[in-house]
Amino acid sequence: MNRGYVSGLVTGALIGGALVMWLAPQLSDSRRERIADAGRGVGRQARHWWQQGRETAEGLMDRI
Repeated sequence: MNRGYVSGLVTGALIGGALVMWLAPQLSDSRRERIADAGRGVGRQARHWWQQGRETAEGLMDRI
């Protein structure tokens, strides 16, 4: 997964989540919490992918 894709995915998720919270203030607290949890999940997944990519790159550099 390339770096631009992951950063775009995370940025889009954050902006989308913020817009949902701003444009739909009538949402219930539980729904807001689920949306926030989903955003945090995307962030965790992005960090995981980033870590995997870094470890792969480090492994390749060790072979050189």
